[in-house]
Amino acid sequence: MNYPECGAQRGHPGQGHTCVDGPAPAAGLPLRWQAALGTLLTLAVLFAGLSLVRAAITADLIVSPGGWAVTVLSIAVPLALFFAFVVWSNLTKRVIET
Repeated sequence: MNYPECGAQRGHPGQGHTCVDGPAPAAGLPLRWQAALGTLLTLAVLFAGLSLVRAAITADLIVSPGGWAVTVLSIAVPLALFFAFVVWSNLTKRVIET
């Protein structure tokens, strides 16, 4: 009995495949994955900084620079971070599967 991929001979049914001439691994990580990771890390740092600013405003250590700026960023940054994580997660799954 031979393996259809490479024609190697099997010693017995159920024997593992020992062919080493499979597809060549990719040279590196895809550019889209690297961009998604960079975006995710940037948004995570921005979220941490925003959290520190909000904590300082709550503790009356600094004065709020404007009512709408912090409020809009408090909604937009976590939302963008969530979507960046979803995109990065899907791209990571594709990289692992290939």
